[in-house]
Amino acid sequence: MRLQSVLLNTPEPIPENSADEKWKWFKNYLGALDGTYINVRVPIIDKPRYRSRKGEIATNVLGVCSHDMQFIYILPGWEGSVADGRVLREAMRMRNGLKVPRVHDMLTGPNCSGFGYDNWTGCLVAEKAVWEPYLKPFPHYKQLCIVFGKDRATRIDVETPADVIEDLEAEEQRRSQTDDENIGFGLDGVDAAMSFDDSPKVGVNNESTLKGKKRKKKANHSVEVIICNVMKESTEMLGSKMETSSLRLSMAIEDEIINDLKRKLNGELMKLDGLARAERIKATIAIGKDRDLTQIFFTIDDNDKEDWVREAIGSVE
Repeated sequence: MRLQSVLLNTPEPIPENSADEKWKWFKNYLGALDGTYINVRVPIIDKPRYRSRKGEIATNVLGVCSHDMQFIYILPGWEGSVADGRVLREAMRMRNGLKVPRVHDMLTGPNCSGFGYDNWTGCLVAEKAVWEPYLKPFPHYKQLCIVFGKDRATRIDVETPADVIEDLEAEEQRRSQTDDENIGFGLDGVDAAMSFDDSPKVGVNNESTLKGKKRKKKANHSVEVIICNVMKESTEMLGSKMETSSLRLSMAIEDEIINDLKRKLNGELMKLDGLARAERIKATIAIGKDRDLTQIFFTIDDNDKEDWVREAIGSVE
């Protein structure tokens, strides 16, 4: 960790007069960034937060490198379920986060997409007409937030190398102060009136006392082992019951969502003027029987629904 200032390089932009056939098209560029999944082992209770969109238990690591393949910045620790955009946003907000001197303007010109960049807020901006094609409704978003809210990424383990070094230095300083306060605390607190003559004499009574202490210590150890085993079994049983209850709750909410979609299905099919009455009835029966088809139907664009419904009826038949 302490070598991060040596291992992480300071980037140099591609010069304006670059003649390199590979990089001369990227003038003023500092580098490129991307996220990568690294498989990890985590406790069972944390697995939902670390499950990536590919189904793997992993951590999402942000890496930034220069054009000569030298690392500029690394941010490990994010759970695999987090989106790359959130990782980048938080990286730019952190105390020792990713610092970008300036954003090279590539967002203007005759062939631009309509997006721009606001230097004040550090965000992409666009007119409403540009945004609308990208915005699609997310059905049952609030209900899904309740079901999956406990599995949301928390960034609890996210630290840059610089953050780790600062924490280590603060801990070393705290320990040093504690050691300084304890120096000299030895025999100063012993009563001066106490003499070595007052110390207990070794004899038969002392030997009996030592044996009694050993038996008591052994008994206490046995009790502690029993208590630890009971607590472990109770915790495992409680965790299993909580997991089962959570699964049942999730299934119940999912069933309610599907049933709500089925109740709306016929009404949505009646809006499709190109469908005959017989086709609508067949579609209601065929799609309503299949949970996946029911969910997919409500995500299809209105202009494509008639063709999709006919294909769905044909595939079921």
